Amino acid sequence: MRRISLIGFLLICFSTLADAQTQELILPVALNGYTTQPIHYQTTIRISNMSSSAAEVTLEAYQNDGTAIRILELFPIARSGTKTVFQIESGGSVEAYTAEDVPPLNGWIRLTFDSSITIQASAEVTLINGLVGPKPICTRPSTEILTSVQLPALGSAKKFSGFAVIRPFRKSELRLRSASAVSSRNSCRTHPRTSWARCESPARFPLSWVGSTFCSRMGNSPESTSLLRQPWPAFRCSPRPVIR
Repeated sequence: MRRISLIGFLLICFSTLADAQTQELILPVALNGYTTQPIHYQTTIRISNMSSSAAEVTLEAYQNDGTAIRILELFPIARSGTKTVFQIESGGSVEAYTAEDVPPLNGWIRLTFDSSITIQASAEVTLINGLVGPKPICTRPSTEILTSVQLPALGSAKKFSGFAVIRPFRKSELRLRSASAVSSRNSCRTHPRTSWARCESPARFPLSWVGSTFCSRMGNSPESTSLLRQPWPAFRCSPRPVIR
């Protein structure tokens, strides 16, 4: 009995040590695929290595239901598995972008790397009115780019807060991404007098958060009405949250 208990204790210790050797960042919104042809989404991921040594960063995307999905290295033959590994030199950076038409994606991205490394990352989600490339958005004329939103990578947190806007022509939205391997019950509440929101989760279940506000006036013109039919994040911007 003591031997079994000792083995169990050692397994827990080794598992905790392995977790401590890696860290992760979350890109809380990633979109790809058609809304109504030829209008479609594309997500561009940018990762910079701020450390004095080379870094290995693993990228994995998930649908909103938590299903892992491959979004890069699809052509000419898709790689097996759902993870993409980047080797980034000290002070270097990489840029990767989804294929625009496949796969259909409405979800988020996890970046995992060694705990000794410092990484900065962001995702740019773009709504495009044009034929699919795939090609980077910097090669497209501005007339084809309906809107573009840049989202910084976030660390998971058990408690966080951020600004919220409640106005006749502007709205806020909170999105929670569970970075845990198991389901959890979370709570959010807004503070109407101070225009901010606080979210909390159980101690064992860290979350990522992204808040957004409409960047355009919600008018009745044909142009605004048409564009506002597009799914999130069309015509929205994302303020930086305050992580606690």
